[in-house]
Amino acid sequence: MTSPDFVTTTRAFYDAVAEDYAELFVDELAARPLERAVLAAYAELVGPGGRVADLGCGPGRTTARLASLGLDVSGLDLSDSMLAIARRENPEIRFAQGSMLELDFPDGALAGVVSFYSTIHTPLAELPALFAELHRVLAPGGHLLLAFQVG
Repeated sequence: MTSPDFVTTTRAFYDAVAEDYAELFVDELAARPLERAVLAAYAELVGPGGRVADLGCGPGRTTARLASLGLDVSGLDLSDSMLAIARRENPEIRFAQGSMLELDFPDGALAGVVSFYSTIHTPLAELPALFAELHRVLAPGGHLLLAFQVG
């Protein structure tokens, strides 16, 4: 299957800037107490050992934070270069290459889905399909944590 143009463009961009991005945002969560609190509250909602996918995980910093909070978390990203950093920095965590539009999880398999600032690359017209895919993989009563910026 051929990827939509926006997927190909997003992958190419993050492949090109991965090392610089990872260096620029190395301690991003340290300077964001509200986001750390949101992640902690989310982990508490999901519960210890809950299976969670961090979609658009980039260099895996949020994924690592979720793992440190007791979740059974894996990361997914389009960019092989971002995933190389995530694997290098977090060898104990599972990371896979893929698209949020075509998740490789069975229906209802996840206690939680996290998408921290990664849906911003999806065109408005594609968001219903994206959200349907997130809903598909969430177990009944599962939790979605979605963060995005505007402007």
